[in-house]
Amino acid sequence: MILLFILLCYGLTNIVVNESIFKGPVYYLRNKHKIIDNLLGCSTCLGFWVGLLMAIFVPVPILVGSGLFNLILYGIISSGAINIIEHIKIRIGY
Repeated sequence: MILLFILLCYGLTNIVVNESIFKGPVYYLRNKHKIIDNLLGCSTCLGFWVGLLMAIFVPVPILVGSGLFNLILYGIISSGAINIIEHIKIRIGY
């Protein structure tokens, strides 16, 4: 289940940051505010928020006791996994 969660988070983050499918809306939002520009241009940063939102909307197992801490933990897992995937892509020249 965690692997599927990571793949979903990576896919969504990759589409927003690197692909052209949402190019128009992303370009519009990035020009509105510096914070949004930084967020949408950074796969690690956006990955945290994608993971947090995915943990809210996708049924995921509870890793620890508190609901809020669980959401933050899933955001961290998503961000870290996306960071690792991005570094692997750079290493293999993709």
